[in-house]
Amino acid sequence: MDQVAIVTRLQRDAGGNTAEVLDRVVENIRGVMELQRLVKVLTAQGRIARYILTTIPVALLLFFLAVNAPWLSPLWDTTVGNIAMGMWVVMLIGGWFAIKKIVEIEV
Repeated sequence: MDQVAIVTRLQRDAGGNTAEVLDRVVENIRGVMELQRLVKVLTAQGRIARYILTTIPVALLLFFLAVNAPWLSPLWDTTVGNIAMGMWVVMLIGGWFAIKKIVEIEV
């Protein structure tokens, strides 16, 4: 819409073929929309990978808790385990945002 406003103002001041200029603006807007769709399609794999790579560690933790909870007790009961769990959470969240930053492309 900004382009249409600029074109209208320029056409009013300078004159010229308004229909032809508006056709070019429409082509430009269509091109941008097509590029946005293409980027969305090409980054779909990365977006899915972001969800999978952050879900798998959580799912494994829940699986091990369900199968053999005492096996994970050192993670909850010791200082080193607490630090490891804290680092795990920070790295998981950091990975989520890193992949998000890589995958989201502004057009």
